Order: sequence, then structure tokens, then C-alpha cells
Amino acid sequence: MSIKRDALHNAQQLLFQAFCEHDFRDNAPQRILVLEDPTGFIVRQAATQYPNAQIDLYVKDFRRAKALDEQLANNKNVRVEYCVIPDAKNSYDVALLTVPKGRYYARKHFVAAKQSLKDGAPLFLVGQTQLGAKSIIKDATQFFGVGETLIMKKHCRVGVCFKAEQKKKTRWQETPGLVVESYSVFNVKQNQNVVKHHTLPGVFSWEHLDDGTEMLLDHLKIKPEMSVWDIGCGSGMIGLAAAALGASKVYMSDIDMLALSCAWKNASNQSLQDKVEIGAADATKQFYSAKLINEDGYPQLEYELDQPQQIQKIDLIVSNPPFHQGHEQNLEMMRNLLENAKPCLSRDGKILIVANTFLPYAKMFKQTGYQSKTLERTPSFSVHEAKVV
Repeated sequence: MSIKRDALHNAQQLLFQAFCEHDFRDNAPQRILVLEDPTGFIVRQAATQYPNAQIDLYVKDFRRAKALDEQLANNKNVRVEYCVIPDAKNSYDVALLTVPKGRYYARKHFVAAKQSLKDGAPLFLVGQTQLGAKSIIKDATQFFGVGETLIMKKHCRVGVCFKAEQKKKTRWQETPGLVVESYSVFNVKQNQNVVKHHTLPGVFSWEHLDDGTEMLLDHLKIKPEMSVWDIGCGSGMIGLAAAALGASKVYMSDIDMLALSCAWKNASNQSLQDKVEIGAADATKQFYSAKLINEDGYPQLEYELDQPQQIQKIDLIVSNPPFHQGHEQNLEMMRNLLENAKPCLSRDGKILIVANTFLPYAKMFKQTGYQSKTLERTPSFSVHEAKVV
């Protein structure tokens, strides 16, 4: 589940109300953990309410993290972390979560929050009623040991859970990827070999190789000395396949920092880290290269925020691009990618994408100045190849 944009402000107001009404028994929180605060509302309010507390914000979207980091630069007690899963243990006095899209991804946050909180400390969480908030709060309560619903108002539910001894284990908490420091792992064919691919809840197709990507990989032809850019790389399946097939340089980018952490894990496991450069980028806009700063638990990356690159002279751009923004279909994301990709391509550079067959991408290629052909079409997916006219 995720909170629709028009309900987000109401939801976060209710979340903060529940937090403020909580009796901390004269022990004001000194360390506050904020998870998935898309607008920074919770962080700003908490910084005002508790000016002496250290507030750490973790968000998944690199663009939001960067924007909030800049906006909150003068709040010395606020720290925006450029990773998604905190690795602290028994450190925080309270955590606040705006429930993200995906029930398993929400559960991943429960696991991280419980590990990070001190014994007896509360997690406050909010979700939209029609998108399953009742079930999400029930999940959290069972996992934490103690909890309840505090507020049902404005089509939202706010719950609170306390870190306590769990009465009965849930089935889901043993799922690979949810267990602390574990991954979901599955086999992928790569250049005549089979490799183990690691990923996590919250990353696209985290439980298996999706059909669209598998179809694109069948058409991935790499020549020596070719440069490749995997845009929206997710956990790195396409870009790493290009590197294994002999590409001289592969850039891999996404705005999802959890996905980029998984991509780094897979590059390292497959001994391809010297052939790839992983970084954050919104489609073909500036590329913020990443480097590893901590490999304990999940790889934590640091981004070159002051030295973004403008990638050029790419021989092949590959992508399995998203076509949803929140709950709405949004073809402008693909249109913007095509428009902005032109200066990034080499003279004979091409674009190779896979997309749902019902999407009008062949028409969009023509409208944006590309000559395209469909390499394969099924009722579900199509693979398109295009170059600038």
C-alpha cells in the first residue's frame, strides 16, 4: 500500500498528532528515527517539537533525499541519510513511519525499526484505510509484541507498537529478505552461466526474474568496447549481464537507493565491480556516482553530490522503464527519457527497451525523433530497438 498524494498531508498530520500526544514520562526522546517521510513534514515538525533531539531521516528516493537534505541544511539536529535501511541497534527512542507501497516493503521497515529501537520504545505508523492500513498495523503489532490503533480519521489509521517480547512468530518474518541482513536470492542465466541474484522487498521484481527483463536479455547483443547505460537498473540484472557479455564500460543508475544497494551487492558477488559504475540518476539527467562506505549488513553507498556527471557517447541505452507514478499511469516519464537521451548517445548509439505491449511506445519513438523496430512482441511484452533519425 502507499498513501495517495491527496491524503498524504492529512495522514502525516495525524501521525504527528499521535506522536505529540504520547506520554514519554518526562524523558523527551533524544534520538528520533523517521522512515519514508516523502515531504519532510514529520522531520520539520519533530525538529521544532524536540530541538535538542537528533533526528535521522531515511527515504528510498534519491531525488527526495537530495532535495530534503538541501532544504533542511540549517536544521543542525536533522540528518538525511542516503540509504534506506538503518543499521543501528537499540539506539532510537522513537520511530515514525509513513507506510510505503508494498506490504512486504512495509514489513521490511518493521524489521529495521524494531532492530533500531531501544527496548520498550514506540513505533508510530500511518496508512490509508482503503489501502490496507488495518492489516499493516496488525502486522506491526504481531511483530513488535504490543500495539494498537490510536486514530481512525480522514480515511487514515494511525497505530503505535512497542518493542517487546514477541508472543508468537509470524510466518512472514522468516521470509528471505525480511530476516535481518538477509536477501531474496534466485538464479539467473548470464552469459552461459547461472548466477545467484540478490534483492530485497521494495525493489522491482524482488522475488524472481520478471518476464519482461528475461525477454530483453534474450535480445541483448554486446560487442567489445561497447559502452552501455542501464537506466532504471533496479537490482542490476540487465547492466550486469551487459558487463558479463564484454561491454567495456557499464553505467547503472536508478533513483531507488535500495535498488542501487542491491545492484552493488550483485556486482561485487559477480566480480564485475571494476566494469560497472553505479550511481543515482533520474532517467538521463545528471549521474551521481556512488562509492561503498560500509558493507556490514547491506551495502551503504555515498554519492558524489558535488560532482555529478553528464554521461555521453553511450553506444547502447537499455531499460525496463516504469510507467506508473504512484497509482497513475504516466507516459511522460518515457517521453522525457527519449528526449533527454539524444545527447547521451554516440553517433550510432541505440536504445533497447522492453515494455508492456499495450503501451504506445512505437508511436512515441517516432514522435520524439527515433527510428524504431520491434524485435519481439507477445501479448504481454514487446522489445523495441531505436536510434535517433
